[in-house]
Amino acid sequence: MKRQSRLLLVSAIILMLIVPIIYAQAVIKRIERAVSIPEKERKPAPEFAGTTLEGSAMRLADLRGKVVVLNFWYVACGPCRAEIPGLNRLVQEFDKGDVVFIALALDKADKLRLFLKEIPFRYQLMSEAGATAELYGVQAYPGHILIDRKGRIAHVIRGGIDKIEDILRPLITGLSQESK
Repeated sequence: MKRQSRLLLVSAIILMLIVPIIYAQAVIKRIERAVSIPEKERKPAPEFAGTTLEGSAMRLADLRGKVVVLNFWYVACGPCRAEIPGLNRLVQEFDKGDVVFIALALDKADKLRLFLKEIPFRYQLMSEAGATAELYGVQAYPGHILIDRKGRIAHVIRGGIDKIEDILRPLITGLSQESK
């Protein structure tokens, strides 16, 4: 009986030591995908222009003074699709107009329109944005780039991350509070 108790106690202690280490490693991997650039080191975001799916002209230069959240994605990307509900919640939370959300898809407009009939996406959508993704050095999808009010890249997030909105929310809030 004592032997079983000791074995149980030792097992519990080992678990208490291992679980936090595994969790910490997961957090570190998650953070490694997110890079924040100190304000003094930020570089201007590359200019891009195009037309949204709704037919509106879109130029990054016209968005100076606003925080810009770029999402690079494509319809067949499972992690891209999975994060859309959380991204839609962010659009609702930051609906005062000083934050602009733009989704730059690799897909053609027709494919996006079909997709949007099934899954709504509240970002302003631009199709066939492969050249813009290349301009920004996007290599993993989904990808997120946050641009400060001065038009400089402030944060880069690579690849799918569970609950991406929990990562983006404080970053957007912080950029919103920076001076113009």
